[in-house]
Amino acid sequence: MESLPSARIVHLYRWQGANGYGFVLKEEKSKKEFCIKSVEAGLPAEAAGVMTNDCVIEVNGRLASSMTYNDVVEEIKRDPQKVTLMLLQPYEKQVLKRRGIELSSKTCSAQIVIGRRQRDDTTSMVCEKMSADTISKSLINCDAGTAAMLNKQKLDLLSSL
Repeated sequence: MESLPSARIVHLYRWQGANGYGFVLKEEKSKKEFCIKSVEAGLPAEAAGVMTNDCVIEVNGRLASSMTYNDVVEEIKRDPQKVTLMLLQPYEKQVLKRRGIELSSKTCSAQIVIGRRQRDDTTSMVCEKMSADTISKSLINCDAGTAAMLNKQKLDLLSSL
């Protein structure tokens, strides 16, 4: 039986001194969807595991497909301290669509990711240790932020939490 991907419902919190959440949103007009164009290092989005090319399915519980680009941006800015995004990577989205699963938090299985409320060095420390040890990095359980950083550094990641 095929294992279906789970969406990520990511709760992002703006950090003190940070100018935004640390991601750039782009509109794919031909597909009527919104994706993450880039993620800035060391900011809340990266720490919560938001990845480049993530498709934004919902913003604060509202379907992004029913909104304009300006509506999505306004919804992200509505609460200046936090935002909740439902995200899927493009291949995950295609698998679910092929199976006839409607893309929403009410119909998709999802993993909840609670973003960090402030900066910390945990993710950077794990990545540094993994980079230094090339022999024993066969399996690691980690948070979404650490998984994203390991993936960005092209390190093998077999399991994530």
